[in-house]
Amino acid sequence: MLGVALPPIRHELQQARTLAAAGPLHRLTGDSIHLENVVPVGSRAELQVGPVDRSFDYALSRLGDPKVLRRGGRVGGRFQVGIPKTLRTGVYVVRVRAGDQRAVWPLAVTGLPQTKRAIDRPRPLVVLPALTWQGLNPVDDDADGFADTLPSAGAVRLDRPFAGSGLPPRFESEISPLLRWLDREQHSYDLTTDIALARGEGPAVGNAPGVAFAGSELWLPERQLRRLRGYASDGGRVASFGVDSFKRSVRVTGERASDPSPARRRTAFGETTDVEVTSLAPLEVFTDELGLFEELSSFIGEFTVFEVSRGLADGARPLTTAGRESGQPAFVAFELGDGIVLRTGTPQWARELEESALSLEVPQVTTRIWRLLGRG
Repeated sequence: MLGVALPPIRHELQQARTLAAAGPLHRLTGDSIHLENVVPVGSRAELQVGPVDRSFDYALSRLGDPKVLRRGGRVGGRFQVGIPKTLRTGVYVVRVRAGDQRAVWPLAVTGLPQTKRAIDRPRPLVVLPALTWQGLNPVDDDADGFADTLPSAGAVRLDRPFAGSGLPPRFESEISPLLRWLDREQHSYDLTTDIALARGEGPAVGNAPGVAFAGSELWLPERQLRRLRGYASDGGRVASFGVDSFKRSVRVTGERASDPSPARRRTAFGETTDVEVTSLAPLEVFTDELGLFEELSSFIGEFTVFEVSRGLADGARPLTTAGRESGQPAFVAFELGDGIVLRTGTPQWARELEESALSLEVPQVTTRIWRLLGRG
């Protein structure tokens, strides 16, 4: 039985001078400057390239699409990227090039609905786990030669470049496949990050018919954990596509996260879970009151990591369950008060949405989950 691996000790770093990008540091509209984690169309996102001033080129494109939407060049330090008014809501990537070095930064952009028919329809709210990304990001904040992560240092900055000049931890395995699948299937959604929720910026959970946490949500402020429980109990619908989520709290102040709590046995929704690593196996469907697996095979996908449910909150009622072994559900949807909480039960769910995975059942189940979230 294994939990999700968090860095247990501080690791010594080699002090590299490789190219890195970070942001958005600010969002600019006209003469106004805002500290913001999600960027609306029609504004300018301010980013920074370092560690030393140098000439560089940048290009903006939508995640999964090679088409360049905005390009430019600068000499070192901070720079601004204009966000066209015509962009659809989603994650966009700023790619920076200086000589033979490369760096990237993902931008969460709120804009037009994905399809015209979705303009007047309620849309699920997708939450990106930016706190988890920075909490696991092994970057030296204080120049002491050691990587600073939330488990090792107890506090991190939220505006740091990601180690290796790449995308955030777990982005390519948990986040990117889900977002690119949503685009391919033209499923509409609104978008925010957990940092924006903590600051009270952008779309709010309470205004959405359903909320999808796109990856493992390892840390959230205590107030947000309580609000999620209340949202679900009052009739909201929450889906989680990661594991080991909603068990740890953290304090968010400005551009700093600190005071992470130990993992609790129960999630914010009152469920007790354990993460297990096993040999390759499918999810076997046990019960299905929600019809998520209707007319599909009884065996779904192939996975090696499962978050097994050991018990629900008092009064919660299981609706749809599937797992590796009988009596040990991992995929769980349950009724909590007037709402529904759903976990896919494995962080590997999103990889089954890749076109190369050739999965038949997982995309169909995910479409049904999206319809459930959109109905409210």
